[in-house]
Amino acid sequence: MAEQIQITVNGVDREVDAGCTVADILEQMEINRITVVAMRNDAIVEKDAFSTTVLEAGDVLELVAFVRGG
Repeated sequence: MAEQIQITVNGVDREVDAGCTVADILEQMEINRITVVAMRNDAIVEKDAFSTTVLEAGDVLELVAFVRGG
């Protein structure tokens, strides 16, 4: 069994596998990576870094998804 770490995503505490990336979280939450802005500990994570940004215990992740409307 993989080691679990505690992070906060949009104000909600979550346990994820150690080594989890921003891209992994987006996939788990079924969020389209094209229409989302991610901030990790108050710093913007560039879209091309989603797959390489490994989350650490205690990280605070804010995800804002944009939706089209009229």
